[in-house]
Amino acid sequence: MRKTLLQLSFIVLCLTGIQDTLVAQEKTTSLNQVVNNPKDIVGNLMIYPLDWLSIGGSSIHGTGHAIADSEYTRIKTGENYAKKRWSAGAVVTTPKFNLHSEYLGGKDRNVKSEGFYAIGSVRFAWNFDFIASYDYFNPNKATDFKQNNYIAGVQYWFYHRCRLQAQYTFCDKKGNGQKDSNLIQVQVQVRS
Repeated sequence: MRKTLLQLSFIVLCLTGIQDTLVAQEKTTSLNQVVNNPKDIVGNLMIYPLDWLSIGGSSIHGTGHAIADSEYTRIKTGENYAKKRWSAGAVVTTPKFNLHSEYLGGKDRNVKSEGFYAIGSVRFAWNFDFIASYDYFNPNKATDFKQNNYIAGVQYWFYHRCRLQAQYTFCDKKGNGQKDSNLIQVQVQVRS
């Protein structure tokens, strides 16, 4: 069964709940200083040129409200800031092979960030998949903090939407004296 060729969604969000709680706790702070009144505009576009391929992107433009200090953007707790995010990606889905990939870009106030990920799986035996993933994130392109994660593992589907996964992750960090790390994970996912 073929999916529709084009799917478009557009939404306006209002996210003020957490700031209202802060107003109640901080008696000396006025409502206008804490509440992030502007609305975010979020859009998503997906195109399905083939049964096994989807290509698309998304965007968010609005105002953020910092709930903690950021070492990357130097935005302080309680400050509102302009935020812009966008992404472009593709998904390939076949019975034996799956690939998801996306490039992300952003700007908080005047600090640019970027990221990328690709994750794939290949069926190599009955209900067993080999999985591999790469992701990269740089929260501040001007100061060049970078993190690259390389992941390899296997997953066993023991029921239609339930799986057991085991994977190894090597985390390669650059900038600000960060150290590389290694991680072995085993997890079970059960979905209804």
